[in-house]
Amino acid sequence: MRSGCFSATQSMIRCQRVSKAEGVAATAAGVSSSVSQMSFIVCIASLRLRANIRKVLESVNPLRWIREIQKMNLHSVDLNLLVVFDAILRHKSVKDAGAELGLSQPAMSYALAKLRTTFDDPLFFRTGIEMLPTARASLLAMPIGEVIEKIKNDVFGAAPFDPAQSTRRFTLCMADIGESNYVPMLMNALQVKAPGVSLRTVFMPSNAMKEAMLTGEVDLAIGPFTDLEQGQYFQQGLLDCGFVCIVRADNPLARGELTMERFLAARHVTVSSPARSMVLIEQHMRQLRLDLNVKLRVSSFLSLLHIVTRTDLIAVVPAEVARTLKESGGVEALPLPFDAPTFTIRQFWHQRFHNDPGNRWLRREIHHLFRPLATA
Repeated sequence: MRSGCFSATQSMIRCQRVSKAEGVAATAAGVSSSVSQMSFIVCIASLRLRANIRKVLESVNPLRWIREIQKMNLHSVDLNLLVVFDAILRHKSVKDAGAELGLSQPAMSYALAKLRTTFDDPLFFRTGIEMLPTARASLLAMPIGEVIEKIKNDVFGAAPFDPAQSTRRFTLCMADIGESNYVPMLMNALQVKAPGVSLRTVFMPSNAMKEAMLTGEVDLAIGPFTDLEQGQYFQQGLLDCGFVCIVRADNPLARGELTMERFLAARHVTVSSPARSMVLIEQHMRQLRLDLNVKLRVSSFLSLLHIVTRTDLIAVVPAEVARTLKESGGVEALPLPFDAPTFTIRQFWHQRFHNDPGNRWLRREIHHLFRPLATA
């Protein structure tokens, strides 16, 4: 089967050369020329590259990939279209995908039509302003992504990443706790080492985050994401963290020991956050059957500073949140009157970006920035 695939690929290359000689339609030519930097076809004719590509395809779960490509006619496949497929999947927009690849709207429409014909499936459907994948496209997402990454890295070699010259934008998935605690120090580091690099932060439910990491929409996830600890994800521990109680600096509770009796009698403000850390402590307190005197529920940690410093309300928060609030002044952090769980803040990345030079550089920088916090 693999030899058949490579014979078909060679035939396809010959057909493409004939097409170039005879002159193809302008739109079709735009697709191939504009994606030339990522083209899979440039040097495949050499015997050395044929051997390398054979090794690549053998390492990318070939049975799954072959089942899919058996359903289409390899002689009619332009491998550049896979790059277009991957870009639309990541951006959820034909326009944005075209902007990344340097293709016009007509060229992208032509490429999408060719993809739909090749796979005999609509592949993407519009809902609102987004182009979402069909079930077939979702099935193809991983094998196509793996083939693209493996060929870029193992055949043509990964493009070097120069942080001082790069204008790449990285997307990080984290809760608002992470945005307030860690993004400032990361931006300061980027300003010195990678002034052209920019960041975007998002937070999304577990399933959406996994999908975004698979498609490349999210480069890294930072937090206690226990649902990413298995499967197709790599991880690196950054910081172990516990929980404390924060009170106003001149609150009577700040003087003396915070006993269980005083803790339960106090008026509490709680944060209704989807952050995994708060889910952990809330479950623990329920197991202990602690009946807190909750007077206020808020949706974000960012409002706690003003609330706690201007009222007698107290709050149970991760120790890292307390550290940040203490730096702003007017807040004291007290040990909880019960044994609380701990959690580990980690950075996670999908296996498709494990060897990506830019992603690897960012991971090293983040790990380096967390070292002082881990030893504090």
